[in-house]
Amino acid sequence: MYRKQFKFDFVFILLFITLLSCAASPEGEEHFWLRSKGADMPVMVRGNKASGIYIILSPGWPGLGLIYSIEESFLALEKDFALVYWNYRGSGSSRGSLPQGEITMEEIIQDLGILKDVITEKYQSPDIYLLAHSFGGTVAGNYLAASEFNHGIRGLISLDSSLDRLQFMKHVRDLVVGLAEQSSDQKFKEEVLALYKTDPDNHSAFFPYARERRILDPLLDKTRFFGNILGQSFVQSFGNTEIITTQFGAFDKLYVTDDFPETIDEDIYVKDLEKITIPVILLHGMLKHEGLGQENAAHVLALLGTSATQKKYIMFEKSGHFLYVTEPEKFSKSVKSFIRETQGG
Repeated sequence: MYRKQFKFDFVFILLFITLLSCAASPEGEEHFWLRSKGADMPVMVRGNKASGIYIILSPGWPGLGLIYSIEESFLALEKDFALVYWNYRGSGSSRGSLPQGEITMEEIIQDLGILKDVITEKYQSPDIYLLAHSFGGTVAGNYLAASEFNHGIRGLISLDSSLDRLQFMKHVRDLVVGLAEQSSDQKFKEEVLALYKTDPDNHSAFFPYARERRILDPLLDKTRFFGNILGQSFVQSFGNTEIITTQFGAFDKLYVTDDFPETIDEDIYVKDLEKITIPVILLHGMLKHEGLGQENAAHVLALLGTSATQKKYIMFEKSGHFLYVTEPEKFSKSVKSFIRETQGG
């Protein structure tokens, strides 16, 4: 469904790359801008290009894909594969004429498809994998669920991304309500049960309680993650939505809470997981309440159209949402093993 819309932009993208692409550095790092529908998005390609295997990152909120390149775990992957980092439209160092609040999920999904086509053309049809973190799972999942796109991707690495995020949000809500019903904290109990009675489908409204009660992962790995990127002054303000969203431009208009969208309609979630038939590995952190990660992973695996022998999940016992930060060696080894298996090695 998106392929026809790619063709017109694709010609201009290749021309734009020809004109603006930087020459490769001695280390083999390359930069270019991906231009699509008013957005100029920075792309960095780095790592072992001779492998013929390219991993395109579909980053988490707020779409700052380039910052993953500083992490030990991604540097380890670059020794074996080429990594493609990019920022979503409207985020970070992306440029262009984008009215605030007018970024759509469909455009972001189209951007991913265009980037895949560019990588295929520019690097002579390498084997391409998608590595999707958090919100990036929604982007990559919807892209792959358009069945025609399965055939150009060798595998999906889902990094603590809820491919069925709506089910995940409902599960978190139910855990919060269950805790409230049994709680001796009268204020917590009354607030949650009143919310559930009056607005049970406002799932994201339950997330502040989930974080407070440690149903979601503790702050530790998030603090370390943001500390690496933005310094301690930002870490001290973590959790303040106003401070966070002012950093990232128009893309924050998709979100009004720290972690989950309220203003995105539910139909942006991956509705056709059974149409995804390529190999898939789900990597989930376990620092969540009562097996939340395991249950979500098992639920998604059951819905995928991938054959049983080509889909699996691995749990990270010491991690929450940023498992590539807290368990970098296990993360990089898991990704390398998955790619070897899908390559027949």
